[in-house]
Amino acid sequence: MEFTLNLLIIMLSFIPGYYLGVFRFKQLNYYCVLYWSMLIFCVVGSFIIYSGAMDDSFFIEPIANNVEAKSLGILITTLSFLIFFVSAFIIEVFYSLYTRYRFEKVKWELHYSRPIIMSSNTVLLALCVLSIVLVIYYIVSIYPAPLLIVFQGASADQVAVRRLEVTKDYSGIGYFKTLAGILPVILSYYCFISYLKFKKHLPLFIFIAIISMLTLTINGEKAPLVFYFLGLLVSYSSVREVSKKVYVFSLLLIFSFILTMYIILFQFDDLEYILNILTERLFIAQEAAVFYAADYFSTHSALGLSSMDTVFNKILNIIPAPRASELFMYQYLPGMVENGGWNVNGFFAHETFSNFGFMGVIFGSTYGGIVNSLLCIYFRTREKTLLTMSFYSFYIVSITTVLSSFNAMLFNTQLILVFIIYILLSFIDRGKKHAVPK
Repeated sequence: MEFTLNLLIIMLSFIPGYYLGVFRFKQLNYYCVLYWSMLIFCVVGSFIIYSGAMDDSFFIEPIANNVEAKSLGILITTLSFLIFFVSAFIIEVFYSLYTRYRFEKVKWELHYSRPIIMSSNTVLLALCVLSIVLVIYYIVSIYPAPLLIVFQGASADQVAVRRLEVTKDYSGIGYFKTLAGILPVILSYYCFISYLKFKKHLPLFIFIAIISMLTLTINGEKAPLVFYFLGLLVSYSSVREVSKKVYVFSLLLIFSFILTMYIILFQFDDLEYILNILTERLFIAQEAAVFYAADYFSTHSALGLSSMDTVFNKILNIIPAPRASELFMYQYLPGMVENGGWNVNGFFAHETFSNFGFMGVIFGSTYGGIVNSLLCIYFRTREKTLLTMSFYSFYIVSITTVLSSFNAMLFNTQLILVFIIYILLSFIDRGKKHAVPK
């Protein structure tokens, strides 16, 4: 009965999903990427965990015998998913009423049919200079980088310790580190779209793509690389329709790179073991925190505002408390703590429930749907310059906040900072005449 109920909830999400355009695979849009990323990496994982098929998994073993937690965990996930997209749908309806259009479904065909316009060379130069300076700063500030010490013969444990040092205990300027991993990515999308549409900037694209991949993986992380390639696919779809061959090639490319990263960083030589690890990471790890929350907060009080270390807490003089993701690491995965682990993040719903219970699930999911729909509408209605399209591609694949924590989505300084940079560059771009090659 519970399985059927949750399956029905997911099927209900098809209704707002259809109107938002999540089934338009030939030209990827904001809602399409958001919907299927959450569905594949989180919702599917929740059904697998609920079924008991992965009870012997490293992540699920601590709560494998708690049937109540499994039932609650899958319900938190499916409800959050549905509410998120219903909220986005409602915002799109209000927007259509505001613009006096009859709302049938989001008119993505109008968006993609509009011509892409060249941005000024000043914008390209600014992005190049900022990217190079920030990347150099970041590489110097984390020397020796985890990826570098791998090639110097360091063990997997040494790499893990160094990775913790350059992520949790980073001693440099945090904003510079953040932008070093973002601006080169945006610049590569800019050059990629420029090449596809205008046959320009191919050498620069190849160079900056290598720099982007290096910057994203030099600290030992693997997930950012997946979303980087997804962003390239989104950029491709902004110019041309995505064929089945392109999808297959993209999947093989992403899989090959991630497999290579696991072999290099963890020094595994057992292919079957690596594939099992990848399966866990893709479908289980993102959802484990939701089921931990369902188990842990059945006997503990919700954390409330104290775990949300934002500017609002400082104003209200609320003493910060450990976040749910940190509590879960010590409670369920103590072995990882001994190896340097410090938190276990996942689908954002784990934190909304941990902080405020089911009220948090309702209001947190509603907030997420509203913010993402407003961001989508904003970029969709801008002039389609190379600048706008490259930043739009980045924001489309910036769903890591949805797949990490609610706190990150609530007040994400990274995305706010990038948005400010976009606005500043837009002012520069606005004053220039755009050349539109035929």
